[in-house]
Amino acid sequence: MTIYRSFYEAIKVLPSDSQLELFTAIYELGLNEKTTILSPISSAIFELIKPKLLSNNLRARAGIENGLKGKTHGHSGGRPKTKITLSKPPIEPSKNPLDESFKKTAEKARKKVKVKVDETEIYIRFEKYVAFVNKTFARDFKVTDLTFSSFKARMKLYSAADLVNTVRAIAQDNYHKVETNYLHATVEFCLRTAKIEKYKDLTPKRVADSNKEAKETKQVVVHRSIVTQ
Repeated sequence: MTIYRSFYEAIKVLPSDSQLELFTAIYELGLNEKTTILSPISSAIFELIKPKLLSNNLRARAGIENGLKGKTHGHSGGRPKTKITLSKPPIEPSKNPLDESFKKTAEKARKKVKVKVDETEIYIRFEKYVAFVNKTFARDFKVTDLTFSSFKARMKLYSAADLVNTVRAIAQDNYHKVETNYLHATVEFCLRTAKIEKYKDLTPKRVADSNKEAKETKQVVVHRSIVTQ
């Protein structure tokens, strides 16, 4: 089994979990000829690598078989002479089948996930954002075209830090944390412009002050209600 530098260069820019996923898939196919289940982005990249691994496995098996034949022919004076003819012309570098495989696989990946080639980086960031929301609110939201479109639109107006701070502030807000148990804290909710504007600049101290003020206001309202009765 051979690991090419192009594999390493393509994988090393991905998040660590995607790197682990891809390297595991490469070793499983290269050493054990087994396939593994991958995430959409990892699967798209692995499809570009798989033809080379399969080709190497085929070459390795052919080497073993030819070695056995050589051993057999050696006992009988050598391999019988055969006329060698090229059934196909040599492959030119510009017509490398791996390049064609890349084009076809990339096109399939874009149609399936609706991610353009120049949007791959922002899509990876979006996957990490959804994972962060799920971890923060103990949910299991999936990546969708609708929320991806919202994420792309917000990234044109806000920084990644603004979006992360919004999620953290919502997580600390007593209304969402205590009263509704994060019922409304979805990916779509966290990406609403109004929510980002409300929460993006709130520090933990300001959220705590806001919670205290809301609690005091609620107590006053309850007290007045009791008095009027």
